Amino acid sequence: MKRLYALTDKCIKNKEPVLLVGETGCGKTTVCQLISLFESVPIYTISCHQNTEAADFIGGLRTVTSRPTAKELEGKLREGIEELARTLEEASERLEAKEIVKGPVDFRACLLYTSPSPRD
Repeated sequence: MKRLYALTDKCIKNKEPVLLVGETGCGKTTVCQLISLFESVPIYTISCHQNTEAADFIGGLRTVTSRPTAKELEGKLREGIEELARTLEEASERLEAKEIVKGPVDFRACLLYTSPSPRD
């Protein structure tokens, strides 16, 4: 058990993952309890068996009860588009004021022209 403790302790100090596998009573839990005691960190134990699955650790699927409706999503999308339009209009006005461009800028055309397709 001293060797198991020493190797496990070195792994933990080097931030290496540890998987302890062995017969019942070989000292897996005791080593973990000792490391927890000497390092002053809490220990959480979970009894596993051959049918243990990840869902047993992190939980299963849960139903979503607070899903937004299509109307709510449409409203948020409209708000975002309106905010983008205001921002682009302000940018156009600033460009005109600095005489960088003459006349209003059609940002939709700029966006369509400069946006590469995902395949490019």
